[in-house]
Amino acid sequence: MFPDEFCSDLYDNLGRAAIPPRVVATVMVLQRLHGLSDREAVDAFTYDVRYKYACGGLCYEYPGFSHTVLVDFRARLGASDDSCASLIQYLT
Repeated sequence: MFPDEFCSDLYDNLGRAAIPPRVVATVMVLQRLHGLSDREAVDAFTYDVRYKYACGGLCYEYPGFSHTVLVDFRARLGASDDSCASLIQYLT
């Protein structure tokens, strides 16, 4: 749904590799469409192959992530420039 460069300005190249922004953004869009909580959305990503397919055709063994990643990503979106404005409007 989103290119790899999506919101690349939100992340630094230092430290541990982050969950790709395209994955987190796609999970957030699916979360909104299905009316899920953060935990439910991450569980759906972890165990539902349809979510992984929507996130770019990831293999079923692709690891899940903590629900707090969604909270952190929302905070990053709110602090970003206009590069992510359309996603922010859709998700709020």
